[in-house]
Amino acid sequence: MKWGVAAGAALGLVGCGSDETGSQGQGGSATPRRGGTLTIAQPTEANPAQALNQNIANQSWRRAVYDCLVDFDPERREVVEGLATAWETSADGKQVVLTLRDGVTWHSGRPFGADDVEFAIDNAINSTPSFQLAWAFQNLQGIDKAGNTVTLAFSEPATSIYDALSLLTIIDRESHDAFVDGTAHVGTGPFVWGDFAPGTNITLRRNENYWLPDRPYLDGMEVRFITRSEALVSAVRSEQVDMGLNLLPLDRGTVEQDGRFDVVAYNTYGAALYVGANVEVEPLNRKEVRQAINYAIDRQRINDELYQGQGKVSAAPWSPTSPAYDEGWAEAYSRDLDRARSLLASAGAIDQVIAVEANAAQSRAAEIVAFNLSEIGLETDIQILEPAVITERFQNRSFAGLYLAFHGWNTLSPVNVVYSAAPLRVDNNLFRFASDEYARLAGELATAVEDDQHAAIEALTEFILDEAFCLDAVHTSNNVVTQQDVHGWAYNVWDEMLFADAWKS
Repeated sequence: MKWGVAAGAALGLVGCGSDETGSQGQGGSATPRRGGTLTIAQPTEANPAQALNQNIANQSWRRAVYDCLVDFDPERREVVEGLATAWETSADGKQVVLTLRDGVTWHSGRPFGADDVEFAIDNAINSTPSFQLAWAFQNLQGIDKAGNTVTLAFSEPATSIYDALSLLTIIDRESHDAFVDGTAHVGTGPFVWGDFAPGTNITLRRNENYWLPDRPYLDGMEVRFITRSEALVSAVRSEQVDMGLNLLPLDRGTVEQDGRFDVVAYNTYGAALYVGANVEVEPLNRKEVRQAINYAIDRQRINDELYQGQGKVSAAPWSPTSPAYDEGWAEAYSRDLDRARSLLASAGAIDQVIAVEANAAQSRAAEIVAFNLSEIGLETDIQILEPAVITERFQNRSFAGLYLAFHGWNTLSPVNVVYSAAPLRVDNNLFRFASDEYARLAGELATAVEDDQHAAIEALTEFILDEAFCLDAVHTSNNVVTQQDVHGWAYNVWDEMLFADAWKS
């Protein structure tokens, strides 16, 4: 798996996705108990109309309703079974053969088959907005179907195709229009879509015809939206809900001290806090200024104060669990105020004013960055943006200076970051950085195989670090708290929750 996902997939690893992804809870060797409803509280309202793509608001329920073709074990980073029970990549990386699972039916009762896979891929490529990893199909030349076998033919090596297949929502073609507007969700997953009450909750019920024998154990699920963190923690502590998602680090510490609950921190480090710089704004249009800022940022302080030391400090966009992670790249901009001041002076930017923008959740991080910049001779203007302004900034790529937020895609093949993560992608990234060299290096990585992948990722990483238009600060993990009678739930490399094996004692 080092440097590439497709190479590992050729091993043809098998196993049930829900069994292979690392169960959570205190079940031990106890026999699972059937029945009951699992009640989950999350701090953001679900967005059913965006179920095609990865969305933190839908991580609690999307994989309960929809299966994917394959999954990844978050510990070993190996491909495991989903709706496909076997997979094989040709020696040249240009052909992928998938063997589909027998006996799978949609929630409507219609049998699942190869035509559904073809539809899902076509929809992912052609929908608006398109599937976030649609780029992985850019060289797809054809889809051949024969019984329960689907063969994907590419004009170039498809080195990250299993990333895309593990995230691709397999949707029902007969209810596609209702899927697009979020009013109906027909999948093959362990739970059937029930009701969605905006601002309140989602309810799901057991799929009586799920393909995995005797699953799910639960009769149903309810996902409640509790937007205030203190209210969410209170709901867990008063046993109104079974699980609380996305706890703030301080809240996690409070709950852990209680001792009555199980607290899990994901090991994926799939969310990366970054500091991006609009390269068309003075003085950020000078690379030396951007480099100076990155030497000034106190990443360790951000990690210690905001994330209670739970995160991993890194200037590179690859997660500590990525096959591309390298400690040298993570420490490329270790704090060095003297070097920062020297770079700033050589660029003639001392005493210039730089806007530091963020949303309300990142206001404290923005304050730390602003203070760091004052240490090297820059003045700052902190601007905490309203959601509507952030949307406008994203759409028009019109950030006033620096911007602090999170990106994902950093856990598997590193090429996903430069083709899918909005702040860093090659085409139309958030910070208006464009370079033929950047595009060339990304393209070489996208098609590199085996030994060439190491050299390709090294060249691309060095380029990103040198240009310094958007560098990571801290990689963080999701915190989940549960009652001690909740067992068997799991999560995958995309931080999506899996409940086929979940049960309550």
